[in-house]
Amino acid sequence: MISFFRKIRRFLVLENKPVRYLKYAIGEIILVVIGILIALQINNWNEAEKERKREKMYLESLVIDLKESQAELERVIEKTDQVAAASIQLLEYSIDTVPMPPPAVFDSLVLETFGYTVAMTNEGTINDISGSGDLKVIRNDTLRRMIASWDAGFKMIREREDLFKTAFQENNAGLRKEMDLFTGFRLEGEFLNDQTRRLIITDLPHRNRFISIVMSARPLNELYKEKIQSLDTMIALTQRELQEL
Repeated sequence: MISFFRKIRRFLVLENKPVRYLKYAIGEIILVVIGILIALQINNWNEAEKERKREKMYLESLVIDLKESQAELERVIEKTDQVAAASIQLLEYSIDTVPMPPPAVFDSLVLETFGYTVAMTNEGTINDISGSGDLKVIRNDTLRRMIASWDAGFKMIREREDLFKTAFQENNAGLRKEMDLFTGFRLEGEFLNDQTRRLIITDLPHRNRFISIVMSARPLNELYKEKIQSLDTMIALTQRELQEL
């Protein structure tokens, strides 16, 4: 092709017709520019195709991660509710009109207050998107903002988890101290002796620690539930984007 244009140029030069040569030169420049533009367009199209493939890969993984995170939040909500419910039940036994339950029931409630867990959400895909600088390949503005603000969205949850952890640790330490002091472990299989059981529900510091657990658990679970709803929105947006790819 280049040799073809060269022959034409040589022919026009030999003809010694500057105007005709000038027209040809302009035409050749236009053809070159058009060729460059076509090449750029093809390159842009190829890059766009690569980005769409990356976007699809991220979105497919993101749906899986978000659903796993929802399941994790539901698990933690259930566990936190159990701890709070056990603490409330023990507080009720401190009321004179409420009879003490069988030892096995009381002991199981005490054990329940030793439970503590936090949400270990699956953030693998979100970390990959943010860490690789590929956030721009997510075209949905709302979804992109939700991914970018993922950590900020968990800030209050993590703060509440710390409060719950503190309440749990204080209760744990207090109960273990009393069980050691009163030799709660018995050879006959009982976890606590009667004296220790009575102390747990009548001692003010113990009751305050149970109250602290309840007051920490309830707002934490509300935040978990709000986050589940937020993940519902993210999942719906992600699935919609996948359908359009």
